Amino acid sequence: MPDPHTHEDARAAVLAFVGILSKTPPLSELELVAALERSGFTRLQAKKLSTFVPSAFGWALLKRMGLHSFASHYVSRDGAGGEVEVPIAREHYFTAALELAFNTLERGWTSVLPKETFTNVVGRSAEYGALNKLLHAGKSLKDAELFPLRVFGIPSEP
Repeated sequence: MPDPHTHEDARAAVLAFVGILSKTPPLSELELVAALERSGFTRLQAKKLSTFVPSAFGWALLKRMGLHSFASHYVSRDGAGGEVEVPIAREHYFTAALELAFNTLERGWTSVLPKETFTNVVGRSAEYGALNKLLHAGKSLKDAELFPLRVFGIPSEP
């Protein structure tokens, strides 16, 4: 599949990602990337989907729970191995997944995105893991500070 150049392309890719997770038992990160590649995505696209879709779902859930401050960028590596701040809005998979997650939380579960699948997707995110640690430590979202997502294996160059 080509890289998403439109929001509709990215949304279709996000729905393909959601479909894979809804039809399979829990997958490791490597198994998920391989499943996406078998579905026609390149390795880079598969890595981006497996990183940005769960993160976007995590953001939507945190926003719904009352968190108001989110980073405008994520941190990646450039060709020389240095850290680079990349605008998160540039990632079409992220923005399409964020819209899908927000709409689902506002309007309710659907046959395309039932609660179990939403839970499976959001449970893969670093944000959800951090939320669980915070709540298990007896703290609340008012104690939270969400740092930028740090990605590995996804170059900062477009």
